[in-house]
Amino acid sequence: MRITAGKYKNKQIKTIESKLIRPTLSKIRESIFNVLQKNIQDSCFLDLFAGSGIVGIEAASRGAKEVFFVEKNLSHFKLLKNNLKTFDFEYKIFLGDSINILEHFNEKSFDIIFSDPPYKSFLNKKIIEIISRKQLLKDNGFIIIECSKEENYATDLSKYNFQIIKEKKYGDTNILYIK
Repeated sequence: MRITAGKYKNKQIKTIESKLIRPTLSKIRESIFNVLQKNIQDSCFLDLFAGSGIVGIEAASRGAKEVFFVEKNLSHFKLLKNNLKTFDFEYKIFLGDSINILEHFNEKSFDIIFSDPPYKSFLNKKIIEIISRKQLLKDNGFIIIECSKEENYATDLSKYNFQIIKEKKYGDTNILYIK
């Protein structure tokens, strides 16, 4: 996979051929960052369920100031760590469960939080609750959720005063832009 734009455009990212890892496709990444283009510069970006790190690295390539990566699977974490060695930007990397890592962020908030858990796991319900309770999203920040088209978060979002401001569909994949 390659970075689609910015400082690291066309730089190759290694990934693992596995049913467990589903890297965000280039056209979806391009679309996400086209929507976020005014908000990405100098942002603090959180990439949950990071896998190879392609989304967080894309954020850095397009101007994010600091990127946080969270990955639970040890082999994916090692891949992520190796991918990050070839880049020069400020990042922090965490090995562990995204829910547990979010619970341990204290006095930290993000401009953009990208969450792409395994499809149909409905982990985003808990993630939304934690983001709200711990106030992890800055004012005017975005949560970007990549999920299957069968997942619906409207009720969960309204409970926490979040709303979907944009939704894009790509086959079985939904991208939700939340404020």
